[in-house]
Amino acid sequence: TTAMESPEAAWTKRNPWTVKIQDKNRRSPGEKGYDPTTLYIPSKAEVNLTPFQRQFWEIKSNAFNTVLLFKKGKFYEMYDRDADIGARELNLNYTGGGRVDMRCVGVPESAFSRHAARLIDLGYRVG
Repeated sequence: TTAMESPEAAWTKRNPWTVKIQDKNRRSPGEKGYDPTTLYIPSKAEVNLTPFQRQFWEIKSNAFNTVLLFKKGKFYEMYDRDADIGARELNLNYTGGGRVDMRCVGVPESAFSRHAARLIDLGYRVG
């Protein structure tokens, strides 16, 4: 990580599979037979993941087309690509400090239903 590079940018650089998307059969979007519900994660990548990241990506790899919200204390948080959707569609701010290295946005527990309903109204699957 350089002095100018955020933990989130360093994460993406170390894990290019998070931006060069392939399904579990290693087909790219637009390729015949591409399955948008799955994500290919190289086995060597799992070695460098924290226990939480491993849990997140294991779930995400089988529900890639679903915006996942994880309950953490009194908040529901979205990570990586899901965080980008939360920031863009719900005007949520990214959390600072790179707590999980991945991009992250969150909503208070009391606002979960409203935000989940908004994402569904916009055509997203929510889990």
